[in-house]
Amino acid sequence: MFYSPSLRGFYTPDLHGALVLHIDDPLWVRPTINITLQPGESFPTSDGTIKNDTEVPLDLADIEDWRIEHPQVEVPNPACQIPADAVEESLWPAPYNDLMAGQAAGQNIVPDENGFPVLVALDQPTAAELRSKAILVELATLDAAGARPARAIALAVASGAAPAAEDLTRLQEIEAQAVALREELAALEI
Repeated sequence: MFYSPSLRGFYTPDLHGALVLHIDDPLWVRPTINITLQPGESFPTSDGTIKNDTEVPLDLADIEDWRIEHPQVEVPNPACQIPADAVEESLWPAPYNDLMAGQAAGQNIVPDENGFPVLVALDQPTAAELRSKAILVELATLDAAGARPARAIALAVASGAAPAAEDLTRLQEIEAQAVALREELAALEI
C-alpha cells in the first residue's frame, strides 16, 4: 500500500501496477565453456540436449552454459499508476486500517511534514462561518422572493401601466432586508 501526499490518495500495486518490473538483463551474455562429455553423458543446450552416444569421450568447445540462469534487472514499470511521491506503508506512523477506522470515526487523513498519512480532527466551523453561510442562504431566498414582484413591475411598465403599490412595497422591503444582510456579512471576520 502506498500514500501520495500530493494527491492525498491510497494506491496498491494490485490495482495500480507494480513500481518496478524484473526482466532478463538485456546486456548479459551467456558464458561459454569447454567440456568433455563421457560416453552416455549429456549436456543442456539452447536447442535441447547434447548426448554422447559414442564409446569415447567427446570434447566440445565454446558451448553456451545453459545451467546458469539468466540474471534479472529491475526497471521502472511504465504502466504503473502510483504517483512518484507515494510513500510505502511500512514507513507510515499508523497502518492503513487504523487510518480508515479514524476516517470512519470522523477524522481527516492528511499528509504530515514527511508526506506520511496521519489522522487529524475535522475543523469545526466558527460561529462567524456558520452565520456567513446562513446569510448567503437568506440572500438567495430573498432574491427568489423578489423575482415575482420585480417581474410584475417590469410587465406593468412595459405595458404602460403603473406598477401595483404592493409590488413596489414588497420589492423595497426585500431590498432593505438584503442590504442589511450584506452589511452584516461584510462585518463578519472570516
